[in-house]
Amino acid sequence: MDAEELDKEDEYVGGEEVEEVVPPEYTCIWMPSRLKLGRGKDLGLGHLVEEELQLQRGQANDSLANANSVRSKTRAQKAIADARKKAFRHACSYCRARKAMQYLGAPEDLLDNYKDISSTNLSVNKDVTEEN
Repeated sequence: MDAEELDKEDEYVGGEEVEEVVPPEYTCIWMPSRLKLGRGKDLGLGHLVEEELQLQRGQANDSLANANSVRSKTRAQKAIADARKKAFRHACSYCRARKAMQYLGAPEDLLDNYKDISSTNLSVNKDVTEEN
């Protein structure tokens, strides 16, 4: 035990360093969409570009489905505020997925199915939100 010693709590010290465990939700993963447009295919990553395109398309579809279902869950003012937050979160997720599809060089006919979302698209009906 000359290279490693026990400390006061009987744990090994001085040997191989152990990296701190990072929760998956805080881990950044390298994806082809992080490259400049068309660069992924130039680097021979065409198969990864296609796979990520499918993943981003699924993310955009899931985000749209979740954003559309938020309105049906509003019953009170707090619920409406929560619904707005959820809708905004899903809209942000959708926009990230759409932007990634653009960076991956998705064909225009595919991108035509996923329009840009503006703040006017995220408004909640005033009849629902106004108090009596």
